[in-house]
Amino acid sequence: DFTLNARRLIVDGQLSIILRRLRLDGGAIVDNNGTLSFSTSPAGQARMGCLTGPGCGTLNNNGLITASSNTLVSVLEEGINYFGSGAITSTSGRMVVHASGSFDGTYTATGVRELEFSRQPRLFTPSAVFTAGSNFIFGDTSGTLPVNQIQGCLAPGSNASIFDSRLQLECGGPTSFAQLRMERGFSGIIGPSPVVVTAPFEWGAGSLLGSAGTETF
Repeated sequence: DFTLNARRLIVDGQLSIILRRLRLDGGAIVDNNGTLSFSTSPAGQARMGCLTGPGCGTLNNNGLITASSNTLVSVLEEGINYFGSGAITSTSGRMVVHASGSFDGTYTATGVRELEFSRQPRLFTPSAVFTAGSNFIFGDTSGTLPVNQIQGCLAPGSNASIFDSRLQLECGGPTSFAQLRMERGFSGIIGPSPVVVTAPFEWGAGSLLGSAGTETF
């Protein structure tokens, strides 16, 4: 593992984290203006997290974060403050984002890939873009109840699974999912945007509240 302690690391090219953990401490800052790549395999997990506890440092992503994984997942851990207009793309397997903060970029996990946002609350500003046809997961099974607040609109045609999380939809029009899955008691959708599901809706538990219009399943 590698620890960045009270230093600023500026990535203008590519930084690859392969089967290792980059730990931040003492208010360390990573400015990603290029590509930050996480590679996980059965031989080891690629992660970025804190050495000692929450508030350890900041990740400013104004470039591209990519993640590839097989049986394990690549993780941005809790305790990191995340900001930026950069993209996060799962190129294979699942990328998990536990970090909280303000998310202004483009988020992509098409095909059989997955992108998970869980554990901590976070704000997706109106400039955030969710790529159509992606597979998004909000929450996990940890029993936490973060709110993932989306101030803009999700692109139609994406799949979403909601576990222990509230998904707050603030789009001015309907939010259209290809598939929607809610199977936990803590699963929830809130906010004024009506929900439209064009393919199977697996609603085993949880709540759907706050729509200003007609829900369509």
